[in-house]
Amino acid sequence: MKHSFSLEETDYLTHQLFIASTSKPAIWRRRRSWIMSTLAFAIFALLMDQNNNEFLRNYFIGAAFLSLFLFPLYSRWRYKKHYKKHVNEHFSKSFGKQVAVEFQEDHILTQDEYNSESKISYSLIESLNELPEHFLVRLNNGQSLILPKNKIGQLDRLQADLTKLGNKMGHKLMDHTNWKWK
Repeated sequence: MKHSFSLEETDYLTHQLFIASTSKPAIWRRRRSWIMSTLAFAIFALLMDQNNNEFLRNYFIGAAFLSLFLFPLYSRWRYKKHYKKHVNEHFSKSFGKQVAVEFQEDHILTQDEYNSESKISYSLIESLNELPEHFLVRLNNGQSLILPKNKIGQLDRLQADLTKLGNKMGHKLMDHTNWKWK
């Protein structure tokens, strides 16, 4: 069955944020920045304590506690801003363009509004993910097929197609319906 939809900025942004939130190097970078900033403030507080400078010691202790508790919020905002800029820079020409996806016997056929076609072999599929508002078909070459739930008419049919595909390929449709960017 053919599923037609268009993708917008929020669809691409959700995809980028999900990939970043499940990527071990990206998670480690965020944690390392959090730890390093908190430790830097704590070290400065110790140095100021050794120099008997109470004001700066208290200042850096406060900064360390702020960093400890507020850095995750800042990091979440900063990464989202970065990915939003990336999406607008690289995918803005694709916003609003109609796309059709059809699951065939041994491949996925995609077609855009200019009649350009692409065949994706099932053997390239790395994982199938269900998010709160999207389905993501991740390929082993780093690309993904983004399927927005709210823009597809027969959602139950799409879910059945993805489940059938997962069973055929030995991939389970991973349930990330509780996923939220953090």
